[in-house]
Amino acid sequence: MIVHPSTLDRFGCYNAQDFVECLVRVHANLHHDVEQNGTQYWWLNGLFVPDLLAFSTLRDAFIERTHIVTEKDALDHETRRAWTALRWCLHHYAALCTGGRPAYGGQVRDGKSLHILLGQSNIAEAWTDGSSYIAVDVTLVKRLKSSPLRTAAYIFSLIEHEAAHEGDSLDCGHDEAFYQRLHDLALQHSEQRQRYTHMWLMKYTMSLEGEGKRARGEPWRERFLIDRAGSGREKRGLPPTIEDVSNDPVVVGAIPDENMDFIDYQNTLLTVADTGSPAPDWSEVLTRAEADQKLIEAQNRVDTAQSVAAQRQHDDETAYWAEIDAYEKAQTEADEAARQRFSTLFHVQVEEVHPDALCYLMREDLSADQLHTLWAAKPWEAYELEGSAYYEFEDGDLDEADGHTGRHRAAEDLQVLIRPGETALTLERNAAAAGFFWVDDYLKWREEPDA
Repeated sequence: MIVHPSTLDRFGCYNAQDFVECLVRVHANLHHDVEQNGTQYWWLNGLFVPDLLAFSTLRDAFIERTHIVTEKDALDHETRRAWTALRWCLHHYAALCTGGRPAYGGQVRDGKSLHILLGQSNIAEAWTDGSSYIAVDVTLVKRLKSSPLRTAAYIFSLIEHEAAHEGDSLDCGHDEAFYQRLHDLALQHSEQRQRYTHMWLMKYTMSLEGEGKRARGEPWRERFLIDRAGSGREKRGLPPTIEDVSNDPVVVGAIPDENMDFIDYQNTLLTVADTGSPAPDWSEVLTRAEADQKLIEAQNRVDTAQSVAAQRQHDDETAYWAEIDAYEKAQTEADEAARQRFSTLFHVQVEEVHPDALCYLMREDLSADQLHTLWAAKPWEAYELEGSAYYEFEDGDLDEADGHTGRHRAAEDLQVLIRPGETALTLERNAAAAGFFWVDDYLKWREEPDA
């Protein structure tokens, strides 16, 4: 059994291994239901989980084989009797399905005069070149011996199917137009199809009668029921179930033999890839496909692990940046609340509370008087002026400005804490790494004994 990817999608599975695991769960649920609830399920012991095979291995080993065979070589005597009578009726029915018009008896005017042949194929039950023949797979025809009526009815449907292609059917698909033609053929010729089926029964059973065969078997019973129903209707003044076709030209006419030259010619046209190569050893192919499937499953596990790791990393990064965004949002909200509080405290507009002022006013818990004192002194403005003066360089000092090599302008009592070689940039980086916003605070902390 081949499972199409769309089937996997309907089960919510990413690959075939997921599908098998789904079936395992289904079986476990059934066993649990039977054991716990006493549900009657007679086929429980017959359930099994299928083995997986690599479809690509089977596909690569498969070789299309299609050719015409002869009735004498392919069929036994009794099957051939049923088939020859059927193919003669199919020949006329095919002409009807390809544009012909019913004429006297079961004969047909116009339409295509197609050979009805036996074939062997591992890709089709029937096929046609669209102009000269329709071939039916011999495996299907052999069923005429055990189930003649059902098999004949199915073969009539195949003739309609091949006629609906209106051309070569081996290398074509089935589009909407094809199905519309098939629909029309099936309805348009349903009456004639039944009539040709009856003519086949008459021709086949008459052949048996001609050899003195006993009246038994499915074809005999079908013909007897039709004759009996017709007789009963005639006794009541009604027309028969179906007209008498025992003297119809199709029934009494001789069946032409197979055209061997035509068969040989068609076989030369059925070019098959690697025609001379032997048929594959399917037991060996299945073993190889099972091994290849294990490699596919191993690769799927690797891909799944990598996908899970990548997803986990993505989730971690998403959580990290979400945490950063939340912190920044909270910080922004805190700053905005502080600005509102200070603007109310100092009786100024919110815009006048500069962000640099917040760094001074929010450094630690300060009383209202201390805050007013800081607001009046505005030390942040002095620091801003000092910084602007610090970064004013002459044209010749651009290299030094780019290198940011100047010493940090700390308070006089803190200058001695700056170590040789430390610049303003390195001190700012070290202070930030240690968790300090101000370099002066960092210098004091660094000199503490437990720092």
